[in-house]
Amino acid sequence: MSLDVVFKDGFDHLAAADLVLKWAATSSVVGASKVTGVYGYGSAQRYLNANRTIQTPTLTARASYLVTLHFRLESLPASDIVLLNWREGSTSHTDIRVTAAGAIRATRNGTSLGISSTGLISTATWYWLEAVVTVNDSTGAVSVNLNATNILNLTSQDTRNAGSTGLVDNIQVNSVSGGNNDWDTFHVINQSTLLGQELVIDTSVPTGAGNTTNWTPSTGSNWQNVDDATSDGDSTYNSANTVGHKDTFAMSDFRTGAVEHIQVCAVVRKDDAGARQLAIVTRSNGTDYDGATQTVSSSYAVYREGLQVDPNTSADWSQAAASAAEFGYKQVA
Repeated sequence: MSLDVVFKDGFDHLAAADLVLKWAATSSVVGASKVTGVYGYGSAQRYLNANRTIQTPTLTARASYLVTLHFRLESLPASDIVLLNWREGSTSHTDIRVTAAGAIRATRNGTSLGISSTGLISTATWYWLEAVVTVNDSTGAVSVNLNATNILNLTSQDTRNAGSTGLVDNIQVNSVSGGNNDWDTFHVINQSTLLGQELVIDTSVPTGAGNTTNWTPSTGSNWQNVDDATSDGDSTYNSANTVGHKDTFAMSDFRTGAVEHIQVCAVVRKDDAGARQLAIVTRSNGTDYDGATQTVSSSYAVYREGLQVDPNTSADWSQAAASAAEFGYKQVA
């Protein structure tokens, strides 16, 4: 089963203070740091103190989105605090909150829609949360799984904030604890039902040159300039000024298991006037496949391409094909 993932982050490939390269906004980077990720893989994002918010880039406006993440709290809040928020611009429609009693509450911008039993959330413990919200004046719905167990299933609800179209176009994640707040394996998925299964994000980095090496390295070999655990900006990089030039890379193997979705990320900027465009390249079974053309800005940003299926087969990725594939980028203009 492949997933229609529209945005995700395992918090592995950017430094703690650099989320704004991928996310649309962060309320503060004060207290931001990296800690070991869930199950000991990669890293998780840590924020100190409550009400540190990060916001996804603008999403296609839809009435319903499924959001999933792992989270861990150092302490429970003194009162209800928003963890996840389904928004339209700056308008909050429906949110998921953690309560002082360790319950999960759903609200329409503060008006309670339903609450789980208490004592579900403990401190210093990783939790897998799935929450799907459908926004509507009368047929809205909220369903929440915690560690694959359904704890809220609300139907025939008013989940739409007044004065809006009722379409969600961004998701906010907010810190809840007065101490450390850890987040990992965040997904926004285009569906209106829960998965009922846990997802992890396995971050793969270049391990060697691929089939094509056209860009000019600032030092050493091309792959060595983009194999950083987190992006190092202008310290090491590859550059090009020729349309059609591309680099592809051999990658570290993915962990064994079903590959539901691949997201390829490149941290890129242009260094002179004039329009510059790139495409993410996937090389599967000996053939290169270009992703969507993306316009590059003068400041570093993450340019990403989601791959729901293997472009060589148009079927779900096999673990072997995903691990054998090469990924890279191409100058389009």
